[in-house]
Amino acid sequence: MEAYISQAISIVAMALQVIAYQFKKNSTYLTLFGIGGSLFAVSFFLLGEDGYASAIINVVGVFKNFTFAHHSRKMFRRFYMYLFVFLYAASTVAISIITMEFDIISYLILMAQIVGTVSIWTDSARIIRKAQLYFIIPIWLLNCTVNFNIGGILCQLFVAVSILISVKRYGWDGLDK
Repeated sequence: MEAYISQAISIVAMALQVIAYQFKKNSTYLTLFGIGGSLFAVSFFLLGEDGYASAIINVVGVFKNFTFAHHSRKMFRRFYMYLFVFLYAASTVAISIITMEFDIISYLILMAQIVGTVSIWTDSARIIRKAQLYFIIPIWLLNCTVNFNIGGILCQLFVAVSILISVKRYGWDGLDK
């Protein structure tokens, strides 16, 4: 039963994250993406031990998204960028030690989250979308496939399509205006 609940939650999370890319304003995008991330954290947690690392990474991501959505001063954003890179790294290492699993996917996810954090720090919708499309989505798609998280798999595919739609609507240059 938990597996079905987990999949249902991940599908709702997917819907929020797909819709997020249709907003030009980064704070709206980050807020919706953060809510979706919190639901994905619950979904991965319900998958059991195999999903704990992904759940924790999503929790850190939720805090990152809400923090960056509501802090616009560059000085604070730089501090938060370093803080969240540290938190992602510490979380990945801690989970690896606790579970005694040092798998490559966890470290690829760490790299994806670092790239995502730096892209959000730039406050450029174009850079955020390019980082997602070319680096982050492929890694999370691999992770969701390995953990058989249907909502996560669909999310990554639909987010890629949503990014392409936003690029078609606004153009790469129009995203940063």
